Amino acid sequence: MVVGLSRQYKGTPGKPSARMEEMISVIREVFISNLDHLRWMDAATKKAAEQKAQAIRERIGYSDNIKNDTYLNNEYKNVSVESAEEYFENILQNLEYVQKKRLRKLRVKVNKEE
Repeated sequence: MVVGLSRQYKGTPGKPSARMEEMISVIREVFISNLDHLRWMDAATKKAAEQKAQAIRERIGYSDNIKNDTYLNNEYKNVSVESAEEYFENILQNLEYVQKKRLRKLRVKVNKEE
């Protein structure tokens, strides 16, 4: 069972604040405007770089699942923290969990919505 969150999250899950949206917009605009000053990049490459910059998806905030006990309990059902005295064993178990999770993702199409 997931015991609790390590900190309180403010705002709406998965939704960036207006300040973050503005900051991302300004960064993107400056990046694109700086492309014109790059002498080492030809016009076609600059155009491709601009298209990529426009296509970047903002992923600010946190998943809706961060407060979903059912999801979290299922996600971490195979992980248990025995006790503070078994620190090394807990670390090994966590490393094993993370590695297995990574291996399950191999050759699986990326979900760009996650």
